[in-house]
Amino acid sequence: MKTCFKCGDEKPRSEFYKNRQMADGLLGKCKECAKRDSRDRGTDPVYEKKRNALPHRVAAREAYAKTEAGKDSQKRSKNKWASKNAIKKGASTIIGNAVRDGRLKKSHECSECGCGGRIHGHHDNYSLPMVVRWLCSKCHHQWHIETEKELMDTKDEEVLVYRAIEALEAIADALNEMNERQREKDEFTINHESFGAGFP
Repeated sequence: MKTCFKCGDEKPRSEFYKNRQMADGLLGKCKECAKRDSRDRGTDPVYEKKRNALPHRVAAREAYAKTEAGKDSQKRSKNKWASKNAIKKGASTIIGNAVRDGRLKKSHECSECGCGGRIHGHHDNYSLPMVVRWLCSKCHHQWHIETEKELMDTKDEEVLVYRAIEALEAIADALNEMNERQREKDEFTINHESFGAGFP
């Protein structure tokens, strides 16, 4: 028999996990307590963040991302995100096209903290896809944490209706932009084929 230091119950040795580092070869807490601690840690975001930052876990994720299975997983994840976030995806597409075509200049510094590195085009209002603030990853993430908490707490009916209208307008703008791009691409293809048809 052995006494669990967590719950204080005396249990058979078979109710304890093996651990070579312990004097008696068994973990000091019983299996039930060990499982409970594991579940509790799994719901703790701070613990999970520290755990995921461990060097061997970071290396494992990077190695997996380079495999075919890892690439397929990333692709499925991106497609799933896009299908659930049509508004954000549409706004992101519009901004990307605008930067590419020179209609919008991308800043190389965060407008909040002034740091460089990877800069995101952040939308305060997705119904205005061309109006962005350039933020670093840290400031962008923090903005969403603070703002989304405020949005979750609100019960103002007018605000909720306004957001629904914003969402519909953003989707319409994104679709119009993508349709226009496709139309231009189709016209270019037709003209190119017609031009080439006159030559042997």
